[in-house]
Amino acid sequence: MAALPAILDVSTIEQAVEARLVEQISAIRKTAIQKGGRYIFTNPSLALVIFESGKWVKEGKYTYRVPCTLHVELTVKSDRDEEDRRRIANPLVFAIILALAQRDLGLNLEEPGIEPQRFAEATSEEEYKQNKIVYLIEFGLSFCFSVPRDEDTAHDLIGVATDYLLEPGGTLSAQDETTL
Repeated sequence: MAALPAILDVSTIEQAVEARLVEQISAIRKTAIQKGGRYIFTNPSLALVIFESGKWVKEGKYTYRVPCTLHVELTVKSDRDEEDRRRIANPLVFAIILALAQRDLGLNLEEPGIEPQRFAEATSEEEYKQNKIVYLIEFGLSFCFSVPRDEDTAHDLIGVATDYLLEPGGTLSAQDETTL
């Protein structure tokens, strides 16, 4: 199956962030198990997701700047006590910020790259009962998206996107018709 061009697939950014954190932070590297193009984390664990946010900005006739929000959720479990969980988690929060701040990760993100915006403890009552502490770390970033200049290229992109509707073995999981 063909992959979407990097600029249309924000999971490329998520994967680059995961790789950077595994590379830069030994406590995260020790718990990272690579599965395909992504990592599975044990303790501490990470969850990464990019939300598009804000308004796209027209940068030229065919180009738009796309602002995004990257959320990194850090979870630390310790059966000792809350103080021990904080002692482990707090330095990791700042290590994550330092590993990502102002980086473009080789993806041609718009200057200044990944920018820290805020962090907050987000531990639910259920997680607290499970001896966990959770922090949500938020970053801003943007990249440029170019609209295809001709109809053939647009059809190619639609074809690539519909490839994602096919399950392994060529079995259709969904069908749709698209008309330009």
